[in-house]
Amino acid sequence: MRTLNNQPALIKVSTDRAFWQRDVTRFIQDGVQVVEVDETPMNFSEGLMMTVTPQIASDGRVMLDIAPMITRLLDISTSPSGDSNAPVYDLKQTSTLVQVGDGETVMIGGLIQDNVALTERQVPLLGSIPLLGRAFRSEYWASTRTELVIFLQPTVIGRPL
Repeated sequence: MRTLNNQPALIKVSTDRAFWQRDVTRFIQDGVQVVEVDETPMNFSEGLMMTVTPQIASDGRVMLDIAPMITRLLDISTSPSGDSNAPVYDLKQTSTLVQVGDGETVMIGGLIQDNVALTERQVPLLGSIPLLGRAFRSEYWASTRTELVIFLQPTVIGRPL
């Protein structure tokens, strides 16, 4: 990625999901009740987003303002009236400020995600037979842990010697 001095750069690797917000307006016009319904999509990004803002000093050292964020959709919550919904999500976020020399590497870690899922395996066809199929299928809980590790190496381009 490239950016200018004091200008943020954005990296986004995500899936955008739309959730709908519904606004209902009721009013009387010429003695008749009028109902207007307005549905507006609200976007939610699921995945990795990171901003990096460099500040280059006169001696060539670079101050980096780094803010990575990971989001994961857990569920969809519906309003009591059923008119709108909203995401329920897991958020992992950090922010740091580091100073490094031109060409030096910064490493950021610690954005850890745990995931537990129920998995079912079965022998094709035999696992689908009612009652008898139980002997040919199994369920187990699988857990995974992932950690995002970020390496950044700023290079100052066009710096006078």
